[in-house]
Amino acid sequence: MGSGGNLLAAEVQGSLVEKGDKNTSYFHTVTRTRRKRNFVAGLHNEDGEWITDEAGKAGIASSLYQHLFTTENQVGNMAEQVATLPIARSVTPEMNASLTTEVLPSEVRKMVFDMGSKQAPGSDGFTRKFFKAFWDVVGESVVAAVCSFFATSQMLTIRGSR
Repeated sequence: MGSGGNLLAAEVQGSLVEKGDKNTSYFHTVTRTRRKRNFVAGLHNEDGEWITDEAGKAGIASSLYQHLFTTENQVGNMAEQVATLPIARSVTPEMNASLTTEVLPSEVRKMVFDMGSKQAPGSDGFTRKFFKAFWDVVGESVVAAVCSFFATSQMLTIRGSR
């Protein structure tokens, strides 16, 4: 980080020292403000009732996410899913044919090489520069993963991942 970043850090540090340090009213005020902003007063359950007790809110949230991430809510055949969308009617048969064609290895390679090399790493920790530099080694696997995703709507799992 350049000197501008150091200057900003110094200003923030100065502000914190000026307004207080740990366990002072400044930090308590910041914490109270954050708690108020993040507080969930209540949630509507499936019957439309407003639930305000902590156990009830926890149950509603848990139920929502358990239902949301069940296999019955997983995306199946992408073409079937898209057909149910209201915008599907505005897609012509020619456009649909173009959108649902098989992804070609050359398209995947072009997509990777058209990305900026200095972008933030992906969830795997590798930058675009890595994939470009080692395309001869990883390219086939990348193409297989991308093509598999478009064909099945499912992400491949990485061996050895937790």
